Amino acid sequence: MSNQNEYGELDLNQSFPVENPTRKFGNHVVGNPFAKIVFGKGGPDKNATYIGILSTLFGFLGIHDLNCGNIKAGIIKLVFTLTGVLSFVAVILNIMDLYKLGNGTYTAKNGIEIGKAPWCKIAAVIETILLVVSLAGLFYFITQLIEATAIFATRPH
Repeated sequence: MSNQNEYGELDLNQSFPVENPTRKFGNHVVGNPFAKIVFGKGGPDKNATYIGILSTLFGFLGIHDLNCGNIKAGIIKLVFTLTGVLSFVAVILNIMDLYKLGNGTYTAKNGIEIGKAPWCKIAAVIETILLVVSLAGLFYFITQLIEATAIFATRPH
């Protein structure tokens, strides 16, 4: 099936994925309104860098998933983050996505591989360290709060 209409122009009404929408306008937003994968001159590795940057900066919100057309995963991460209680789960899922981007196994909607961005493995390690430090700080704060509450409760009035 061709991606062009009878005039040789790119058919942007075709459902996601479009194989190579660079013929007429350069980079195009294709298919799903959330699926903004651009298959430009840089090829899939350029897309992996773009998605990797989104994942590193806003991955806990699921922005990179929404951008790739993985609506379900993006909304799950967004809900986890907005509830606050489960936000660390969204960060863990994002770390997994960063690792997949580093290996080149992260896929967009319909199984399209994004490409490989090896630096994402380093970002995943850094994000893991930050998660562990944050959780350690949270647990330390909770233990100090419990101790302060216990001291206050045992103090004579």
